[in-house]
Amino acid sequence: MSNESATRSRVVSRASEPYPARSTVGVCDLLGGATVMIDAVVAIE
Repeated sequence: MSNESATRSRVVSRASEPYPARSTVGVCDLLGGATVMIDAVVAIE
């Protein structure tokens, strides 16, 4: 959760409005020592 503001600023700098939906979940550890886990939903038209 301590990286939430850094993650938010990166999303804002790389995406345009309307910004993609995001979720934040606090956990003690991620697999393999990862600092970020990313989920994606893609619409193909």
